[in-house]
Amino acid sequence: MNMSIRRYENLGAMDEIVRRLNVHIVPVLSNAPGFISYSIVDAGAGVAVAISAFETQAQADESTRKVGDLVRQHLAPLAPTPPQVTVGEVVLHKTKWARRWRADRMRSPSTPCCRRGSRGGRGRKARRG
Repeated sequence: MNMSIRRYENLGAMDEIVRRLNVHIVPVLSNAPGFISYSIVDAGAGVAVAISAFETQAQADESTRKVGDLVRQHLAPLAPTPPQVTVGEVVLHKTKWARRWRADRMRSPSTPCCRRGSRGGRGRKARRG
């Protein structure tokens, strides 16, 4: 697994950035070959970090190029300075999906990953049977 990490500074309104990301960038990344995940971290004070994971280094590099083009095209007024970009192979990764974590607490509940009860099209009843 390879990740592309982009740190943005001097950002405008985060709600509008997230809205534009959902419209213009998330669909492109999530349909790209080798896509694994995409996250945005709001670090406060006009700073955000975008983290995308792909199967190969070439796919991560291509995502960085595509995202750069899309950010310049759709988010330029809100993200005026180029990001610091780091791309590399993941050498350690551990995750645990907490049952009590609530996806509806995320900033944009309109995205498929963030809608209450969204579990790949299967609800709780379907998993029990």
